[in-house]
Amino acid sequence: MIKRSTIHFLIALLFGSALFSCNGEVKRKLFNIKKTYPPSLIRNHLLFSDLSNEYSFPIWFSDSLIALNKISKITRIIYPKSLTEASQGDSTAVVPSETVEYLFLTNGSIEKIVRAFYFDDRKISEFEFIYTNEKGDKGKDGFAKVRYNQDSQINNKYTVSDVYTLYDRKKQQDRYIEFENRITGDYLYFIPEKKNWGPVDIDRTIRPNPQDILVLGNSLTPNKIYQVRNKVNETNVVEFEYMKGSIKNIRTNDYPFHSKRSFTYDKRGYCIGFIDSTFSENSFLTRTISDFENNMFFSPTKIYHRKENSEGKLTLINSEEFVYEFRK
Repeated sequence: MIKRSTIHFLIALLFGSALFSCNGEVKRKLFNIKKTYPPSLIRNHLLFSDLSNEYSFPIWFSDSLIALNKISKITRIIYPKSLTEASQGDSTAVVPSETVEYLFLTNGSIEKIVRAFYFDDRKISEFEFIYTNEKGDKGKDGFAKVRYNQDSQINNKYTVSDVYTLYDRKKQQDRYIEFENRITGDYLYFIPEKKNWGPVDIDRTIRPNPQDILVLGNSLTPNKIYQVRNKVNETNVVEFEYMKGSIKNIRTNDYPFHSKRSFTYDKRGYCIGFIDSTFSENSFLTRTISDFENNMFFSPTKIYHRKENSEGKLTLINSEEFVYEFRK
């Protein structure tokens, strides 16, 4: 699961009588009574992290806002682009290195995902993930059954186990929920209640192996994701910090290195990018700045990822494009 990697409806924005909560429910709230961050079409801490590869938990988008805005498809395109091409704004000047198509049902849940990888102008792998519940319903923990197809017409460079993690639900206890990795047989454990987060308590009730993954919190807003060695020694730790319902920071610790992804927001509370900083113990090494160009739904249409050197100069390393399609 862990690998060593705002949308506010326009009418509500203008008139301020209704806000949409992170879980998609409508709440009545007047402006200037209590400052809140507006909800996001994209759940940034899930889509812009390693959790984007967790296809058994298709919860990267707000179902209610996808349905409200009649979005039928979102295509994410990743380009390896030079700075000159970027300054000209020509996203078609180069062939993408990767595309991900998210297709939605009318209720806003994901029906299918198609992901493809390219080398130069040639497609080298393609996968199709189909969610088998025709209504698109997910469990309270965000889990959904999924099957996949791999394009047999392509001499695929990757297999599904190279890129994705798929799980089967095994059992739910009072203290935890257990899922099994389809490929490796290792386990993923969600421990929702804070009172059960103690290392001794976890070792006594779960007895995880070093390859198993523990999630403190739930799939929508995890607090910590990690593995354990020798019962209590935490490894591959990823921690999430939230602010007014939105992601603030994601911290990753892989000694002697640790990194921090800090999400940035404008004065209205809409996400406009994030900054990745890498450290060795207490020494700063480098950082990458990712800037959003947002649409009328305050969701990204383009993202530019720039590496900053020791002199503070930024160099574009790659970019992304988001294309939205709508129902009539």
